[in-house]
Amino acid sequence: MNLKNNNTKWLFVCALAYERKDKSRHLKDVAFGIFALLKNKIPTENIEIVIDEFDEYEDEIFIQQMFCSFEIKSMDKLEQIISECQNENLITIFLGHGNEAGLGTIPPIKSHQLMQNLSNNKKLKSSALIFGQCYSGVFNYVDLKKTSVLGEIENVNICLIGGSHLNSSLSGGISIDYANGVTTSWCANIFIYYFFDWLIFPSDIDGDNRYTLIDAFKYAGARTSQKLILMKKELFNIVSQAQLELYKIRSELRTLNNELDDEFDREIIVEKEQSIFSLETQEESINEIIDLHIELSYINQDPWILNTDIARKIVFNLRDTLI
Repeated sequence: MNLKNNNTKWLFVCALAYERKDKSRHLKDVAFGIFALLKNKIPTENIEIVIDEFDEYEDEIFIQQMFCSFEIKSMDKLEQIISECQNENLITIFLGHGNEAGLGTIPPIKSHQLMQNLSNNKKLKSSALIFGQCYSGVFNYVDLKKTSVLGEIENVNICLIGGSHLNSSLSGGISIDYANGVTTSWCANIFIYYFFDWLIFPSDIDGDNRYTLIDAFKYAGARTSQKLILMKKELFNIVSQAQLELYKIRSELRTLNNELDDEFDREIIVEKEQSIFSLETQEESINEIIDLHIELSYINQDPWILNTDIARKIVFNLRDTLI
C-alpha cells in the first residue's frame, strides 16, 4: 500500500465547539499539518479541511498562509467527503477537543459512524485515522473485521492511531521556522506535531528499509513521551515558584491583618484594606495557577494503535527521497 502524493487524500477534521479561549492553537495544528504536506509536494486538491466552527482565519499570518488555498468545509460535509473519496488511500487527522462521547463536535462524532462511512467507500484500498484529541481511546477497540460472501472473516485495510487513551492529552510550546527565517509559536498538540515532523523528516525506526505508518507512530509516540517528561519538569518548577510567591503573599496578609487590628487612623485603615484586597486577589490567582499545573502534571499520555498489520504495510512514498 504505497502512499504517493497523487493517490492519497489527506483530510483534517478539527473540533472547536468546546474551545472558548484559544481556537488559533488548534488551527495552527492544522496549519502545521498542511505545511508538512506541502513540503512533501502533496497537491492541494488532495487536501481537505473540515472545521465545525470556523468564522475567520483570525489574526495569525501562519494560519492565513496555510489555509488560503483551501475551502473550509463544515462538519455536515464530512460523511460525503469520506464516502465520495476517489483516491486509493485516505489519511484522516482529528484535532481539537474530545470527550468520552467522541470527537468534541455538536453532536459528537462517534466511532461506529466513522467506520460505516469508510465501509461505504468501496474504492479505498487503505485508510488511516489518526486521533489527536483528548480521550481519543474511545475510538479504540472497534471491530475491524468483516465477513466475506463465503462466510470467512477478513481484516479490513483500516488502521486507527490515537495520541492518548481514555485520558486527556497535553499540548506544549512549539516554535518552527516556516519561511526564510519567519517563525511561529503555539501551544501544539504534541503527538500530532511529531507525526507531521516525522513526515517532513522521515526515519526508518524499525530498520526494514521502508518508511511506514508504524514508523511514524513509533516516532511520534516516543517523542511525545520525551516532551511530556520535559513539560512535567517545567510544571514542577512553575508550581514550586508559585508556592514561594504564595508563601510571601500569605505572610504579608498576616502582617497587614495584625496591623489592621491595632490601627485607628481611618486613612491608614482604608489603605491597608486596599492592600489586603489586592493581595487576596493575587492569592486566588496563584492558587488557580497551582491547581491547574498540578492537575496537568498528573496527565499521562499513552499513544495506541489498532491494526498494526496494516500500519506496517502502509508505505510513505511521497517524495523522491523516500523509499
